[in-house]
Amino acid sequence: MKRIFFMLFLFIFPSTLISKPVEIYVQYVNEQGIEDFAHLLSEKDWKGAIRIVAKDDFFHGDELTVEEYAIRLWDEGSIMRNYEPYLVQKGDSVTDLLLNVVKELVEDKRMSRQKGTSLTKSVFLLVKVKGRTQPIPFSVSISDETIKPCRFNSECLVRLADGRLFQNRFGKSIHRDSLLRFEELCYFVNDAVKKEKIGLAVKAFSITYFDDNGNSRLLRSESSSFSDKMLDFFRKVPNGKTFYITNITLKDTSSVALPTNPCIMELKVK
Repeated sequence: MKRIFFMLFLFIFPSTLISKPVEIYVQYVNEQGIEDFAHLLSEKDWKGAIRIVAKDDFFHGDELTVEEYAIRLWDEGSIMRNYEPYLVQKGDSVTDLLLNVVKELVEDKRMSRQKGTSLTKSVFLLVKVKGRTQPIPFSVSISDETIKPCRFNSECLVRLADGRLFQNRFGKSIHRDSLLRFEELCYFVNDAVKKEKIGLAVKAFSITYFDDNGNSRLLRSESSSFSDKMLDFFRKVPNGKTFYITNITLKDTSSVALPTNPCIMELKVK
């Protein structure tokens, strides 16, 4: 009976349990006077910040209504400043109060660089979006350069001996048996606008790891296939060891715009 009731609940109220993740951006006016959006803003672009924007898909989703946002600022020692209730900002506009908090972060970053110390302040917003029960956290930080939503992102996968594609997530471990089935490295570029996945041929790549003395070691394959030395490394690598697939060289990149950030796969043996 409980199971039937639960299935009816899912059918009648699916939106209460299943929803797309919300992405938070800042709309700003850059130095050229053009409005744009970003995940992270530099000091100069924060000066042109206009409002907080929420979407479930930047390139294809509709804009969601930001009802309010709360500012949370931590000082050194993780002591939260008690600014309540006036740290709750109604609507989506970037207020003078938020800009003043950003100025504190700018000064904190400047002082930490002068002294060679870590930052003493951290700030995030709790953004209340219409139709969502939980506020969405958004970290406020001062980036060296503004980072806008990326149309293209790269993805590394490994073709196994049985033809399946393997993708490993950062922080996850992999069994040795799976490592020994590695055959070929595959590289894809995802186009968020066209919703396409474009495969590019791998010319060469490396495996990078650190030995017991902390020295960086590198194994290089001059093709898309894992070399005999790499497979031998997989057989002997101890449990708990982490290594990385890096320095990927592609044969032809003229057909697509490549992301600026390199594609790296992290693997930890268990």
